[in-house]
Amino acid sequence: MTIVTCGIWLGALLLIAFGIDKTFSGVLGGRFYRLFMLPGALVHHLSQAVACILTGASIKQVKFFDPKASTVQHTDPKVPGIGPILIAIAPLIACGALLFALPSLFKMPLHVGPPLPELATFSLDAVATWTKSFIDIFTSMLHYFWTAHYTMTFALMCYFGLVLSISVGMDVHGLRFGLMGIGVLTGTAYLFNNMFHDKFALFAQHHIWPLLSFAVPVAVAFLIISAIAASIAALFHNRSMQKQSREEIRSKLANLADA
Repeated sequence: MTIVTCGIWLGALLLIAFGIDKTFSGVLGGRFYRLFMLPGALVHHLSQAVACILTGASIKQVKFFDPKASTVQHTDPKVPGIGPILIAIAPLIACGALLFALPSLFKMPLHVGPPLPELATFSLDAVATWTKSFIDIFTSMLHYFWTAHYTMTFALMCYFGLVLSISVGMDVHGLRFGLMGIGVLTGTAYLFNNMFHDKFALFAQHHIWPLLSFAVPVAVAFLIISAIAASIAALFHNRSMQKQSREEIRSKLANLADA
């Protein structure tokens, strides 16, 4: 069930990244958020552009620096059915490959705490196990960052790890095809695993699983932070609007009294 669980967590990572993009971009403001995410956006959209070329889709426009939303505009791919899926999952493959390469590039390992729980069964005992696993994962992650020896190299690796983990996210249209692509890849790997003597399961266990054990907790933590920040920003915005509304009412009443 390792293959299926990896597929589920990949889908969850896409949804988490989508949530971060919607919440945190509103908190930081479009221009600052896009600047913060620029390295990931370059990887995301360049991989999509390459996928467009491979599937025969004509690229109309590529926006890297749009404060509202960076995007790749393209025609429908000439490869029917699988073409849109390949374009949608290209950022997942590219960002995953760079995450895999980060430890070699920076000469230090990514933090991988307790592995993500396997979602093989659904029961009360399983839910309790998942809850304990998540608590252990986040406790380990917090301890790691609290006790880490911070250097410029370490900070850069953490930054690129965070940005690449989030940059797998897509817009609503791409998210649909991305989830479909993960489903197709997961189903294909699961069906042909026995034929290839468990090579797909071993690859998932030794390569994809550690990356997900880093990316998912980091993305979840960032989503929680962005949701809290968005709530605080919304609270201050509402208070500001209420204050402005009261001042407008007082001004109108004063004008009526003078009249």
